[in-house]
Amino acid sequence: MGELLALLNAVFMGTANVCARKGMNEGKIDKFSGLFLTLVVNNILNVVFLLTFGFGQGKVTFNLPGLAYNILAGISNSFTGRWTLFCSIAYIGASRAGILKIVTPLFAILGGVLLLNEKPSSQAWLGILIILSGVAFISIETSKTKGQLAVTAASASETNTKKSNKSSLPVKGIILGLLASLFFAGGNICRKLGVLYIPNPFLSVTLGSFAALISAGLILLACGKGKELLIALKNINKSYLLAGIFTSLALYCLFGSLQLIPISITSSIGASEALFTILASRVLLGNKEVLNWRVVTGALIVVSGVILLILM
Repeated sequence: MGELLALLNAVFMGTANVCARKGMNEGKIDKFSGLFLTLVVNNILNVVFLLTFGFGQGKVTFNLPGLAYNILAGISNSFTGRWTLFCSIAYIGASRAGILKIVTPLFAILGGVLLLNEKPSSQAWLGILIILSGVAFISIETSKTKGQLAVTAASASETNTKKSNKSSLPVKGIILGLLASLFFAGGNICRKLGVLYIPNPFLSVTLGSFAALISAGLILLACGKGKELLIALKNINKSYLLAGIFTSLALYCLFGSLQLIPISITSSIGASEALFTILASRVLLGNKEVLNWRVVTGALIVVSGVILLILM
């Protein structure tokens, strides 16, 4: 059952990535308002899950360290990480952004080296080199496509900006995809520490998602996007709604899997998210996203490196 939940986590996350890309293609609301909408959906579902299952899954306690770590996890993972991921998807597509996102374990290892004075084994360094090779492969392939990967159904001003500088879009998308991995890694570390102080994953996820929602709302209001938020909430975009639902389902499948099987197995299966993103993009987007054998090869290289790291 744990293996099945880990596989469902990868399927749901891959599908969520593609639903977000589809929402951007439709152009009814911008990607930032779409992010806010997915967080609203996350929070509604989190409250439902907490009231239904959370009070039987660990002590419901509040303390300052636990609150701080969970708030940081929400801001780093659900808000900043997802924001940069959405931007990366807009520039280079869901498939390539999904591949870059699974570099997260690499940043976790590097964080241990730099911050905790850990010494990776030779197998770890081999995994790092394989991942970097896969990322380089995707980067070279993506740069050759230039502006073809950018979302064209954006606002008029945003579209004009992209047309004037298409050659820089893949580079921006790659950098944002790697930054998303960095933020996701930092958020996961904070989430793990937060559970130590508040030993209830449902409560921890709810706190983090709420912090992300408040952060996103404040940032968007500060950027003068209050009107866009109201439009997004009044005219709910189906694709972003589905992205929020699939993200929540993925997160709870992940926690369910971790309760049943070792984290190494869960993470190994979860690394297949990139492949499910590619598959979902073909099913839901058809030919709107340029894919070829180089993308699939790069995905397989990155996934193999991640699995090698996790199975140390």
